[in-house]
Amino acid sequence: MGSQVTGWGTEMETYSTSTEMGDILSPIADATWLWQPIKWSWWISFQVISSLLGVVGNLLVMILILGGRHLRSSSDVLIGHLALADFLTSVFMFPLPRAEHVPSTPLAEAYCRFIFTSFFMWLSIFMSIMILMVISLERFVAIVYPLHFQRFRRRRYVTKLILCLWALSIAANVHIVVNMSVDGKSRQCRVKHTSRNWQIVTGVIIFLITFAIPASVMIITQVIAARTLKAQSRRFDGALSNISNGSNSLILARNRLLHMLYLVIAIFIVCWGPNNIAYFLYNLHVLDQSYLYGPVDRILVVVAFYNSCANPIVYAIRYPRFRRAIRRLLSCAPVNSGTLFDFNATSATGRQDQTLNHTVMNTVSNNLSRA
Repeated sequence: MGSQVTGWGTEMETYSTSTEMGDILSPIADATWLWQPIKWSWWISFQVISSLLGVVGNLLVMILILGGRHLRSSSDVLIGHLALADFLTSVFMFPLPRAEHVPSTPLAEAYCRFIFTSFFMWLSIFMSIMILMVISLERFVAIVYPLHFQRFRRRRYVTKLILCLWALSIAANVHIVVNMSVDGKSRQCRVKHTSRNWQIVTGVIIFLITFAIPASVMIITQVIAARTLKAQSRRFDGALSNISNGSNSLILARNRLLHMLYLVIAIFIVCWGPNNIAYFLYNLHVLDQSYLYGPVDRILVVVAFYNSCANPIVYAIRYPRFRRAIRRLLSCAPVNSGTLFDFNATSATGRQDQTLNHTVMNTVSNNLSRA
């Protein structure tokens, strides 16, 4: 495609020697869209495969959770919206042809600001990060402060929180739209040049809110939650064994869900870490301007995208309840309307499990109040 662009430019230079002909062709050139076709390299192929896996996997999670009639668990709602954000990320991750030359029109401005920059993709990515951080906080409160957790479980609170997170995601990504425009001379989508100090400040803020703070919150809350759960298990082993043998399944369900979250968080850090660190170095002017939208940047972005399609795979590997629900869905059997990713859920069913759960939580709460 580069040779085609060069030939087109040479032809325009030849015609421009004639003032009359140049005046005629100039408006035509300014109103022309010139598209660069997709070059099918190995990383583009990997991007398409990751997109398809993310769309299918997260769609199944959404059908199982958000499609249910009875959502009694805040964990289900949060993980369902995490799947929605990852689903949108996977959809917007599909490679599209890029405009090499755009006219100076409002439509071209909209293209450069929203499509060329993949604004909607980064919006859903930021939303996915925020929900994952909130899930970690929710697990932290459920384990460390079980009495206060009942207030957080209320569905209207979770719905308001989701709306606030979407508003925060939009506000955090406005800079993408603001810093891109149509260059009047080259008729290309160009990042606006800002002052060196402002770019550094913006880069630090973006790095903090998109990676450093979420990753720190996830790691700290899950470490504290794991230590608290282990201490509670040792402290109340005798009490739980006197209640029912089924209490062991409650402890196993909690540990299994925590281990699943550990793996999800680890994948997030491994996938998003290199991309965020490289972009941070770019804003600090450690990396050259050619890095942005260059080959290395695109490869790191593709690696980061794998986080969006990995979560359903983790659910299937680490969570038996999810595997059973998928098998029932694929076999066209009715899917249970109960919770899927509930911290207080056990492998058994019926009112006996609910009674056991309340008994265990009351025992834990009474002992905590005495301590």
